[in-house]
Amino acid sequence: MGEWAAAANAYDDVYKLDSKNVDWAFERGLAAENAGDANRAIAAFQDVVKLDARHTKAHAHLGKLFYDQKILPGKTISPHCD
Repeated sequence: MGEWAAAANAYDDVYKLDSKNVDWAFERGLAAENAGDANRAIAAFQDVVKLDARHTKAHAHLGKLFYDQKILPGKTISPHCD
């Protein structure tokens, strides 16, 4: 497992302890994105915008991930699909 994937797992554990913490949710997304796990990153950044709809960095990362994955607005994804 790479360092980013290990970091994403660690942030998942921390986020479970405090799921209202926007900073942990955002870091979770960054780690997953850097690990190359787009679906996991998208799910994490979506958690961020649920907590803070004005979190511009989360919106920017979502936009990039949606574009890179060719996901159309309104299409739902599962964090468990490849």
